[in-house]
Amino acid sequence: MATKEPKQEGVAVPTVVVSVIVVFVAGLLIGKFTMGSRQKSCKNKQCPAQIVRYRIYPRATNPSLGPQDAKVTIIEVSDLTCPKCGAMAKRLVALQKKFSKDVRLVFTGYPDKPNVQLGAVAVLAAKQQHKFWKFHDVLFSGSTRLGQADLIRYASQAGLNIAKFKQDLKDPRLNRLVTFDRRLTARFGIHKMPSVFINGRYVSGDVAMAQLEKVVKEELASADKMLASLKKQGRLRNGRAGVQVYRELLRDARTSLGSGPVKTNRRPKRPQEDSKAVYRIPIEGKPWKGAKNALVTIVESSDFQCPFSRRVEPTITQVMKAYKGKVKVVWHNNPLPFHRNAMIAAEAAWEAFKQKGNDGFWKFHAELYANQAKLRGDPKAFLKETAKKLGLNMAHFNKALEEHVHKHLLQAQGQVARTFAATGTPTFFINGRKLRGARPFQFFKSLIDEEAAKAEKTIKTGKSTLASYYATIMKTAATRVKYLPGSLPVRRRVVDPTVVYKIPIEGKPWKGAQNALITIVESSDFQCPFCMKVEPTIDQIMKAYQGKVKVVWHNNPLPFHRNSMIAAEAAWEAFKQKGNKGFWQFHHELYANQAKLGVGPRAFLEETAKKLGLNMARFNKALDTHSHRAELEQQRKLSNLLGARGTPGFFINGKLFVGARPFASFKRKIDEELANAKKMLSQAGGVAHLYAFLMKNAKPQAVYRSQGEPARMPLIRHHGPLHLRRVRPSSVIK
Repeated sequence: MATKEPKQEGVAVPTVVVSVIVVFVAGLLIGKFTMGSRQKSCKNKQCPAQIVRYRIYPRATNPSLGPQDAKVTIIEVSDLTCPKCGAMAKRLVALQKKFSKDVRLVFTGYPDKPNVQLGAVAVLAAKQQHKFWKFHDVLFSGSTRLGQADLIRYASQAGLNIAKFKQDLKDPRLNRLVTFDRRLTARFGIHKMPSVFINGRYVSGDVAMAQLEKVVKEELASADKMLASLKKQGRLRNGRAGVQVYRELLRDARTSLGSGPVKTNRRPKRPQEDSKAVYRIPIEGKPWKGAKNALVTIVESSDFQCPFSRRVEPTITQVMKAYKGKVKVVWHNNPLPFHRNAMIAAEAAWEAFKQKGNDGFWKFHAELYANQAKLRGDPKAFLKETAKKLGLNMAHFNKALEEHVHKHLLQAQGQVARTFAATGTPTFFINGRKLRGARPFQFFKSLIDEEAAKAEKTIKTGKSTLASYYATIMKTAATRVKYLPGSLPVRRRVVDPTVVYKIPIEGKPWKGAQNALITIVESSDFQCPFCMKVEPTIDQIMKAYQGKVKVVWHNNPLPFHRNSMIAAEAAWEAFKQKGNKGFWQFHHELYANQAKLGVGPRAFLEETAKKLGLNMARFNKALDTHSHRAELEQQRKLSNLLGARGTPGFFINGKLFVGARPFASFKRKIDEELANAKKMLSQAGGVAHLYAFLMKNAKPQAVYRSQGEPARMPLIRHHGPLHLRRVRPSSVIK
């Protein structure tokens, strides 16, 4: 193969004698100066050879041979016209067969010429028919011609369906995948053929079988050590051991091949969640199927518009069949925000549940997944058609969809899922233990068997009955995500949301009940888009908790919102002139016309003041002399002191609650504080004195979480197939 090759870090084939002599002499000269220091640094002990790895991952679209979760992954990068690649390919297939249970072989082409591009597409076309390795063997049996007629002949020899093969050769998707392979291998710096990576270790050139076998054995030993370490730390994931080992080995790997010195690409470690943690997921009042009293309860946190949630349904059916009488499956809604119609689909299914119980829900559930494509666009017609088909009361059904009767309940379920970092779908809680993604049956089996054994042991010892087993384990279950000690670095200080902070309410605008069980102090800014966005939620709270809630306004005009201070001054003057009514009217006008605060808002503020009947002489004087600025600045500084640096921030009975959260989040917090307030009433001397009682021992400044706690709950997303990434090798196995 006549390709111009750049300098590599290692040479895989014998060089000319002159080069050997030059290198030998240079080595003697360098060794004279370096040997002493090297021996000194190793303290007269033999220095172990450092294994250098490269961050290269297999892609799901690449053909592979062997178990997906193997301890050793070999990535073969081959040119289809290269004779040495053919010889190496045969050795690698033989090597995989020898270590069939522990080694996975992944093939990726190196299409650097037009005819090789077509050959690489043909490889993927053969994979489409599950006959890649037969086609692979034919290609590397001495064939170097890759014209279309040649490829069709090879396909015929490999027993492929020729009509489908011809069609797939023109498939633009397969051509794109091949182009993607070419770009990535070029960026990675792979030019020498064949190139092989064994658990990220770079093997270049025509390497003998004995040497390949030696490296595989070394990697199997490394994998076993890593597995033991992960198991000891409690970080070993069920059914993902091999993938986890591969990722751990490549954590500090290099990111591309090159001729010069290369720096390792050290990424911060991902927070490690405790795989044995049991989470408190309520199941009361939710749709279920299977055994009423079960050894294992599987809570499925899912979304009707998610393709992965649909894909896992046959696996759930398989689980129900394999563990008949031992398993109960409970549905928990988690309609993801970026699935536009997931919420309305969930509302429809929930109404079916309310009308016809479990049977109605699971029938509606089956229809939604069987016709998932119909949820795109405007799915109301399809949902109504399904409701009629299942014999639901259409008046009740239409009302539920039009008035969003169940939306708040479903949002609350989604919030519970997010509390436990189940931010993607599907996520399963098997007796409270988390299993993410549309996993194959064996992943479920491993965890179910473990939990069933625990349940049987607990019931046998009399610590629980079968009927009460789930309730028993929920008593001690975690109420938030658990991470392994030291695995989650604290990135920033976070205000403790469980502490009561001293924030006065006297002389500030308020609305709601004068004497309330819940006082919400809103620290906000008139130019903040999130503050505007949360206003309908505040109105919803006032309506839902009428007579129990009081909302107090506290100014926090942020410095980078240029006109937020003058807007706050104008609203405060309206408060001084016309009290609460004047303030909330001005407040409403400011948020309804927030865009007018952008540039030169003075005219808009004066126009609003006139509209509300304010004394214009006093109003203009307040804005010209900034008579309220000192008071507003003091309020802003207090917000910062108490940890509410951004807007909106809320102090719910003195406890900080940050951000423009949905109603369900506020509801959970308010309900919690309502229960606390009722317990304190007699101690406080009645509801009229409750807030003053809370403020007596309140903290005058922010209290931060201890360094051992997480700064914030990280988003743990689902990870699809591993990708071929750029990698940077330094040791070459010859």
